[in-house]
Amino acid sequence: MKKNLQKDLLFNFIFSLVILGAAGMVNYLFPMFMTPYWYWQVVFFFIITGLMVWTSHKIKTKETVGFANVFIIMTAAKLILAITLISIFTYINPTKAARFALTFVAFYLAYLCFEVYMLLKINKTINS
Repeated sequence: MKKNLQKDLLFNFIFSLVILGAAGMVNYLFPMFMTPYWYWQVVFFFIITGLMVWTSHKIKTKETVGFANVFIIMTAAKLILAITLISIFTYINPTKAARFALTFVAFYLAYLCFEVYMLLKINKTINS
């Protein structure tokens, strides 16, 4: 189990490096769409995704319903945190809010797809 956790956390790190590279290219080619704080957003999602993967590995239930409940709670907490961060940034810096929100949502969707893939894989490992 510990080896799977390390492998999945490494996969999260590699995915984040790929996202950083892709976002860097987009920032170079289309800087008008990217916020100057995009790399901090990637760090935020790297940490949140790592916590979700770690928590999912620590669940000792073989019931899919229990695993799904924990996944829904973690996703809801991440969504509330994301909305809070966007709201705070919008309040502090309204002139750059649109670019910040656009970049944030793009990263959110990319990491959401990655998390679903990882958590389905973890659930499959737990049930086997």
